[in-house]
Parts: sequence; structure tokens; C-alpha cells
Amino acid sequence: MTASFQPASPDKIRVDIWSDVACPWCYVGKRRLESALAQFPQSDNVEIVWHSFELDPSTPAEHP
Repeated sequence: MTASFQPASPDKIRVDIWSDVACPWCYVGKRRLESALAQFPQSDNVEIVWHSFELDPSTPAEHP
């Protein structure tokens, strides 16, 4: 069951992101988000909540 949305405070915008650390597109998205937030005047009012996501569960834990 998914937890209900709980903002840190009423004046914050919460952004939930599911990302795989091995995914190059997830990294591109992370960098673009950081760039956008750097230009956003109210970036102090944005709360980023990162969640892990595994794109390919069949990937071996150890690589040869």
C-alpha cells in the first residue's frame, strides 16, 4: 500500500522521483531537474523525495 502524501510543510512543493542509479536517462533527468531548480526563484520551497527503482530486476548483482 502506498503511503499518503505528507508534505514537509504547507508552503513546500513536494516532488517524488523514482530513479534507477544505473539508468543513464534517470541521471540526465536528475541533472535537468537540478538545472531547472537552480533557475527557479522559489527553489527553497521545493522538497525532492527520491525513491529507488530497479529497471531490470534480472540484472546480476555481480558483473563478470
